[in-house]
Amino acid sequence: MMKQIAIFLIALAVALPAAAGGAKCDGSADELATMKTKLADKAWLGIEYDKTDTGYFVITSVTDGSPADQAGFRKDDVLLTMQGEEYSKANKAALKQVWAKVEPGSEVEYVVKRDGAKVNLDATLAHVPVDLQEKWIAEHTAEYHADQQLVSTD
Repeated sequence: MMKQIAIFLIALAVALPAAAGGAKCDGSADELATMKTKLADKAWLGIEYDKTDTGYFVITSVTDGSPADQAGFRKDDVLLTMQGEEYSKANKAALKQVWAKVEPGSEVEYVVKRDGAKVNLDATLAHVPVDLQEKWIAEHTAEYHADQQLVSTD
């Protein structure tokens, strides 16, 4: 669980400043509102995962009703590729480029390893749900702006 949280926080630390236009977030109401707007336009699959000893990622949970759930992803699937790019820590830069090109409504092809076999899965990505956006922003604020009170971005 701690690895999963660490991966989430690393991804959040990378994603949220990028969502705010590439500049470092200062935690102001304007910055948080910008993050909320950018997150609303981001594509979402609906999985959580943890890194394996081999540098790949194993799915630890699939959100009910999410694009991942609808596409047939399962807990314990190992992510192998996304749009033909190897899904591994070593290939992080190429994966970021792929993610930069997808948007809600995009159909994305994944290959996972399940029970020793490769399985092709196509998922139509959705918008990040509002409650999840709010959770990520609150976690970002608590982690990086603990000296500031959470500001409403409504």
